Amino acid sequence: IRWLWRNRFSIGKVSMMTGDPGLGKSQVSLMLAAKVSTGGAWPNHEGSAPVGNVLILCCEDDVSDTVGPRLVAAGANMERIYIAEAMREGEGKERMFNMAADIEQLDKLMTNATDEGDPIKLIIIDPISAYMGDVNTDKQSEVRAVLGPYKALAEKHGVAIVAVAHPPKNVPSGKAVNAIGGSGAFVGAARAVWIF
Repeated sequence: IRWLWRNRFSIGKVSMMTGDPGLGKSQVSLMLAAKVSTGGAWPNHEGSAPVGNVLILCCEDDVSDTVGPRLVAAGANMERIYIAEAMREGEGKERMFNMAADIEQLDKLMTNATDEGDPIKLIIIDPISAYMGDVNTDKQSEVRAVLGPYKALAEKHGVAIVAVAHPPKNVPSGKAVNAIGGSGAFVGAARAVWIF
């Protein structure tokens, strides 16, 4: 296993963070971005992050007054941070990134970045449910059909993908495996799921 942060987030895999609002999931994801953008030291003397570019998909927090200031406060190298707010489509049309429809464009972007000697090392998706398009997130087969190619993309490009997810309103049977809302395929596709 190649580690972004040893024993927590691995390179070439999909990891997830889940928990109720306000517990720090997005804050931790931006700390990860800051560390990767600078090759900064992880907490508790657990080594340093590999230096690389970071792609952030976020739609719940405003970039100018929340995401950007949090990254700056965390010490990020903003020249290595790319925040995708929308996809351009046709003349002046924009839409949200769609994980199912836009994986080829993401693959090309990552290939170009690597070819230019400036690879993307971390992709943050916050929250993953916002980028699933028309996929029924309660259907295991539909979720697997989207997340499977992202596992392959992570392996191909040597990138860590970290997704933020929301928990269900009620956690059935109190098991951690049920800690992400929607299909169990979210947990099944992830190398690690961190519960806040």
